[in-house]
Amino acid sequence: MTRGDIFAGETKSVREPISVQAEVEIVVSQKGEPDLFNVQLDDAIEVGPFDSTGVDLRSSGVMAPFRFPTVVMFVSGPAGIASARALIESPPDTANLAPGLRQDIVVYYSVPNEAAVCFRERFEAWKELGNVRVEVTTRGFGDAFDGDMSLLYDPDSTAAIILVGGDEEAEAAAREVCAEAEITTIVADAAPAAPPVYLSATPRSFEKWAQQHQAPSGQGDAGSDSKVAVR
Repeated sequence: MTRGDIFAGETKSVREPISVQAEVEIVVSQKGEPDLFNVQLDDAIEVGPFDSTGVDLRSSGVMAPFRFPTVVMFVSGPAGIASARALIESPPDTANLAPGLRQDIVVYYSVPNEAAVCFRERFEAWKELGNVRVEVTTRGFGDAFDGDMSLLYDPDSTAAIILVGGDEEAEAAAREVCAEAEITTIVADAAPAAPPVYLSATPRSFEKWAQQHQAPSGQGDAGSDSKVAVR
């Protein structure tokens, strides 16, 4: 059932709003997105399509705080720290890190200089959510991780999240740190989205689809025909 569908006996009404008006806070770089940076009040903008899947917390198992009590995050750039903030501050009814149930969440935040730090005013608030601490570094992920004397971790129960906004060099540096630390559970914000699949409503295209997805002979239910009938 999709949004807008109704159950038997109900009158036609939207069960949950498909279009809502809400305040959305975004981070925009004047240098990187000058057109968006200069929009004015009441200007209309389009959002999407998205070319990546986002951070896969579910299938990777990172959502489970008792499976991965320690999470290390390698973050760089405005997009990276904005994504980190979204994960840390997400409410319990969405995919979130559950910081109050973790042993440690450490954010290694790489910046070119101290003036480039975003959301510094939020760092103290993150501590109150759980064991979240931010290590700002101007020397790269390797030095930040190696120099962190407070981190005690087991590679098997530690997950890494890489949020670098598509910076391939920064992602490679973060993965190198994970390899040296023997951390094998890694999720990143650069995972490409699967291409969409469109199915035409014409009978001919449906017949072709049915033939492609027909179960191999002998693998159907016992006593039943495994062929797909199309009319």
